[in-house]
Amino acid sequence: MGKIRNVAIRVETLTSLLEFIGRPQNPNATEDLRAIGNVIGSSFAQTLTIAGGPLSDRYRSKYKGKRSLFEHMADVWGFYDYRAGFGNILTSNLHECQNSLHGEIIISKSFLTYPEEKPYCSFMEGYIIGVLETLLPNKRFSITETQHNTTYTLHKTTYDNSCHFLVKPLS
Repeated sequence: MGKIRNVAIRVETLTSLLEFIGRPQNPNATEDLRAIGNVIGSSFAQTLTIAGGPLSDRYRSKYKGKRSLFEHMADVWGFYDYRAGFGNILTSNLHECQNSLHGEIIISKSFLTYPEEKPYCSFMEGYIIGVLETLLPNKRFSITETQHNTTYTLHKTTYDNSCHFLVKPLS
């Protein structure tokens, strides 16, 4: 892998690109958005695992927290996505089981799920798959969008504009 270079682009630029790809004339819009999300998610996860990154082998081998390495990875991922404006990544009963994952992932407060924007849950689905497949290459799982809400409540807190995904083992 060459030198990593991150660039900042305006929300309007990214949503314009996604809108063009997801336009009604594109018969493969959902698959295209998912594929683009997958590439971006995988690339993002790679930046977390490179030498010196917060999830590099050096840090993984030294991590001796009270929580599992998987929970630590989810926290780091959530922190960086929140800072980048991709929204809050909430996990509900998301856990490792043998060679897979199981649970739910909810993305809220993302500029990609605001009501005035077209909800790009397909893009975010691909993004999640890209991140998880890169961070956990030995796990076999599937992710399915279960709903897009304008509001939802979790643990007595109400959130606006969310994409919900079910993560389950491959059979």
